[in-house]
Amino acid sequence: MAAETYCRCDRLGDTRSYPAAELPPQVQMSAQEQSDQRKREEIRAVVVDYDLVLCRSPREEHVDRMATAFGVDHHTFWRLYEQNRGPLDKGDLTPAAYWKSLARDAGSKVDAFTNERLQDLGIDMWDSTEQPLLEWVQTLQAVGYKTALLSNSHLRFVAHLRQNRPWLRFFDVCVFSAEVRLIKPDPAIFRYTLEKLGTDSSSVLFIDDRFSNVSVARFLGIESIRFTTLIQLNKELTDLGFSHLVRTP
Repeated sequence: MAAETYCRCDRLGDTRSYPAAELPPQVQMSAQEQSDQRKREEIRAVVVDYDLVLCRSPREEHVDRMATAFGVDHHTFWRLYEQNRGPLDKGDLTPAAYWKSLARDAGSKVDAFTNERLQDLGIDMWDSTEQPLLEWVQTLQAVGYKTALLSNSHLRFVAHLRQNRPWLRFFDVCVFSAEVRLIKPDPAIFRYTLEKLGTDSSSVLFIDDRFSNVSVARFLGIESIRFTTLIQLNKELTDLGFSHLVRTP
């Protein structure tokens, strides 16, 4: 008969020795805990969205100026703003054509000067980064994680970031939709990002604010967190067993 393997249990004040297969239930790791531990150990890369994750929400003054230009309220502006955003972010529509189409849908017109100003405002409104999250990405890269930025962004905004934002170096890979002519939640852009990172889906943590993007990532086997706040992100990172947390103000 094979000899049984014994081990000591020093939790909960119980110092008796048990056969390894008969540890008290409160000491045995649950299937969920084992799964979480494997996920934690497997994660080697972190992919972060830009709008409303790495970038803060637009200021009220930006939204007000844009809505006023079209003679609509804020709610209507955001509805129209999203309406043709896909073709713009995919590179099928120029920024000038995008704002012209938004004006048409709002029942108004914009002259060339106003169109150019709207394009500038469209960059300004998405140019305020969440500094603690950016510092977190920098830390992850420094300790050996691969990092990627995966963003639905049009070419003029991408050019602005590449020319003016040195923090892009904290990302080993930057995938912008208009440059690759793919947009989230198309699975192809996730697969492209994985290829550029040189890793498979089981080794990646993805953070995005949109349910549709997170759902597709999870379908592809990517561990994903839907972002709402830094506090919520830290809670979900902790639940996942991820040891590196974001500094919160």
